[in-house]
Amino acid sequence: MFDIKNIRIGIIGCGNMGEASLAGLLKKNIFDKNHITISEKQEERLQFVKNKHQGINSAKDNKSLIENSSVIILAVKPQDMEALLKEISPFLNNSQD
Repeated sequence: MFDIKNIRIGIIGCGNMGEASLAGLLKKNIFDKNHITISEKQEERLQFVKNKHQGINSAKDNKSLIENSSVIILAVKPQDMEALLKEISPFLNNSQD
């Protein structure tokens, strides 16, 4: 049986769209903060989001985020999507949504 409490969410990109996704997930209290991991290429922005949303995990890189997530949210600008997909596609598996 599918248990939503076991889902581990990874969010790649923590600009406005990524942070809004994170805030929405946290607001609903469906997922434990420990089950959400973020990554952001701009260190200053990453620290801002982590300080604003205390207790959120961050990944050292997108590969480790993907390896530890069952659902991945891609929250990057359209012009950055192609490069991101090329970077992460080797690490994705069929069980990830």
